[in-house]
Amino acid sequence: MTCGNCVAHVEKALNATPGVHAVKVDLAANSATVRFDPLQTSEAALHAAIKAAGYEVGPSSVPKPTLVGIHGIAPAKPAPPSALTLHVQGMTCAACVGHVEKALKQVDGVSTAAVNLLANEARVTFNPAKTNENALKQAIKAAGYDVPAPPSALTIHVQGMTCAACVGHVEKALKQVDGVSTAAVNLLANEARVTFNPAKTNENALKQAIKAAGYDVPAPPSALTIHVQGMTCAACVGHVEKALRQVDGVSTAAVNLLANEARVTFNPAKTNEAALKQAIEQAGYKAEAPLNSEPDEFLSVRRHALISLVLGAIAMAAMPFTGHDSLFSRYAQLAAAVFVMAGPGRQYYLRAANGVPHLRFDMSTLIAVGTGAAFLYSLAATLAPHWFHSSGVMPDVYFEAVIFIIALVLTGRMFEIRARRETAASLRQLAELQPRTATILVNGEPVETAIEQVQMGDIALLKPGARIPIDGIVESGESAVDESMLTGEPIPVTKQPGDRLSAGTINGLGALHCKVTATVDGTALAQIGRMMRDAQSTRAPMQKLADQVSAIFVPVVLAIAALTLAGWLAHGASTGRALSAAVAVLIIACPCAMGLAIPAAVMVATGRAASLGVLIKGGEALERLSHIQTVVLDKTGTITEGRPAVTRYTGSPEDLPLIAALEAASEHPLANAIVRYANAALPPISDFLATPGQGAQGTVNGHTVKVGRPNWLGLTGDAAVAATIDGRFAGAFHVEDPIKSTSRRAIQIFQSAGLQVAMLTGDRESSANKIAKQLGITDVTADVLPAGKLDVIRAHQSNGRKVAMVGDGINDAPALAQADAGIAMASGAGIAVEAADVTLLRNDLTAVAAALRLSKLTVRIMRQNLFWAFCYNAAGIPIAALGLLNPVLASAAMALSSISVLANSLRLRRFQ
Repeated sequence: MTCGNCVAHVEKALNATPGVHAVKVDLAANSATVRFDPLQTSEAALHAAIKAAGYEVGPSSVPKPTLVGIHGIAPAKPAPPSALTLHVQGMTCAACVGHVEKALKQVDGVSTAAVNLLANEARVTFNPAKTNENALKQAIKAAGYDVPAPPSALTIHVQGMTCAACVGHVEKALKQVDGVSTAAVNLLANEARVTFNPAKTNENALKQAIKAAGYDVPAPPSALTIHVQGMTCAACVGHVEKALRQVDGVSTAAVNLLANEARVTFNPAKTNEAALKQAIEQAGYKAEAPLNSEPDEFLSVRRHALISLVLGAIAMAAMPFTGHDSLFSRYAQLAAAVFVMAGPGRQYYLRAANGVPHLRFDMSTLIAVGTGAAFLYSLAATLAPHWFHSSGVMPDVYFEAVIFIIALVLTGRMFEIRARRETAASLRQLAELQPRTATILVNGEPVETAIEQVQMGDIALLKPGARIPIDGIVESGESAVDESMLTGEPIPVTKQPGDRLSAGTINGLGALHCKVTATVDGTALAQIGRMMRDAQSTRAPMQKLADQVSAIFVPVVLAIAALTLAGWLAHGASTGRALSAAVAVLIIACPCAMGLAIPAAVMVATGRAASLGVLIKGGEALERLSHIQTVVLDKTGTITEGRPAVTRYTGSPEDLPLIAALEAASEHPLANAIVRYANAALPPISDFLATPGQGAQGTVNGHTVKVGRPNWLGLTGDAAVAATIDGRFAGAFHVEDPIKSTSRRAIQIFQSAGLQVAMLTGDRESSANKIAKQLGITDVTADVLPAGKLDVIRAHQSNGRKVAMVGDGINDAPALAQADAGIAMASGAGIAVEAADVTLLRNDLTAVAAALRLSKLTVRIMRQNLFWAFCYNAAGIPIAALGLLNPVLASAAMALSSISVLANSLRLRRFQ
């Protein structure tokens, strides 16, 4: 399915199947929920109806439909009436209206037909067991009128428009396409919104019309994650991003130093993956597929660090015995230095050399220049000591310093890699939750199957105590499933046939048969992993300061080192003394700490949040969350359970089964609440008729039963629903949507933290005020449409407030997108989750409170990291320039600065 027409076709095909009572097709979820009488039809018949309509069911990209059978209802019970709006073409006057209405009412099964001349529409209610949409359309056509296909709507991105005249040209070109009814072009958004008849034109024809008018229709941007090797500091990040952004067609490039990844969005018509990798290679880095190489890298760096430290220690320990001026000592130290520079430290010199043609200066440049200068000076002193003596300068050597600087840099790198692996632990743990095999039933026999080969529609056998390998729906069996990895809730959840299961959760003591609804890449677990990886690649606004400083930092440090050398020499210091100060400046100024300050905190925080059942879409969302002043809460499904329940019934127990039998034929949530409340065997009904918005009536055991609004029944009172049997009052039902057990505590946390709490709902004002009073919320806006919710968010923002919106429905999506931070319940509509910055895996407002507290702590740690990184360089460079810091100590301090930033970030893992 690709559009609203597809939805209509599937619904039509299913509704035409005998025994089907209700159909709901969800385009976003690619699913169909069907309520049917199992005595009249079957799942196979429904599958056949969908296939006959031209759509696929089974192991494809389309999940199988959810089928819900109605049990306990006599076969004689008629299907509930359906309502349909048909577009009618050709009507010109009131007589035409009469003709169409008459034609429709003559169709067997039609109960009402109302035609609107101005809207060219006919609204029909009918019995789907007796007629269907196709028969109604044929009746209209037989009366001499046309029933065109419903118009489709499409938004097309247009490139090249510069003024109002361009807008006119594009609109004119589109309106000239046969089948286009409206075309509206937005110059600021570079978009054209077109409604058209899909039977006469299509998306390709519309795009061709725009191109013929002289404008371009670019392909939608693609996103790609490239693994980059060779980055060591913030300057490297800047170089890779700059190289990628210079590629024609690239719109954004964000590099994550911790994950060694570059996230690129680009126009696939202008560039491709090969070109992007080539740009990275030309900048002096390697673009490769991940090889799970971090553990190997750690072992390699540790080995190199230990070798360098041992050689440096030997050279230092031998000094008292051989003497600093000993020729043997000098050549032994020279050999050790050459070995360390050409072996363990080789990477720094190669990276520095590769950066010169690109004018790229980073941490490797500082290390290479510093140790290289010390080595060359020492080499000259070793090979030509007489030249130094003739100039009145002692031929001192610094080979041991070169060795120790490289050794300490490698040691710092070793601890940094180890800490990076700890910060990425959440992603690794998430990947480990995915079992590599699943037990699939093939011809009734269990077969161990690689998880990549499992297809949608397969039946998996889930053994007691095992981790669930796939997403699916319980076919048979009953068990309790530990979903704590997904929701953060430790209490197992009971699972029965029809309930959903998620990969990575743990089955309890019962065996289950599960129908697979997603392949390995489409599971909720995989989606969470992608969201976390994307989140850790996004940049917080605070990162901009570090990026701006890093861009000019290394060239400035090189200049300061040169001035330090010149200054010491100008004041009569020895060349060795001047060189030592300059090298110390170069070594202590490596910008590693600045590059790690923000990404480390974001990575740890998003990982910790995920373990608490909260998905935060990156550093920018984290930073926005920390500034929130007002929390706006949707009511239904957010504050409340979203499942109405009867709290009091005032009638006779003997009448309750008759009333519940009538309500069982209705789809209304309040009717379902009454059926659940009755919890009894229900007698059969006949002559069921629903009046939309008012109530329903029918015959149950020979009695005429009516249930609905009190005023519709001629009654008074404040109950939500009332009932009459044979004209006498049979009781009233007081219905409430229960408040979630955690909502009161969460709102108290918000208020104690100084946050303003507001309720925003489309529900009745009386119901909203009642809930708000119980929770202590004074700011309530009720009975609003989605556009009204958007206006309320904007009103709060116009008062200078930073607003977080919490919701779960499609009607909340515009408000979630407008808010400074949108927070969606994962159980809600997919569009709401997409519009939000934060997704709650557990439907619990205390998770919102946790997210807000975590964001504030994370931003505080970001600031601490940046402060100490800047202070370290601000204090360290002058100390080194004044000659108060030995180059070896400078290298140790440089390594310690990076480790301290990572250690400070890792404190977030203990957040509760």
